[in-house]
Amino acid sequence: MSAFRITASVTDGEDLRALIWWRQVTAGTGVYAAHVPISSWIGAAGPESQADTIAEHYWDIYTRRDGAEHPYPAA
Repeated sequence: MSAFRITASVTDGEDLRALIWWRQVTAGTGVYAAHVPISSWIGAAGPESQADTIAEHYWDIYTRRDGAEHPYPAA
């Protein structure tokens, strides 16, 4: 199984609607699209801001493939 990732910034409601549209268009094709806003500088705060901890959040999203937006409120 191979994975391909496109990273884009979702900055407003219109972008989020486009992401939801993309999820609908690719449904059933094996493609998964999600937005993960991170509310911290990576590595600048406590353990929740460390890259390995954030990676666990991404992995959970990738394996569940549920929903279009998954905020990560690191401290």
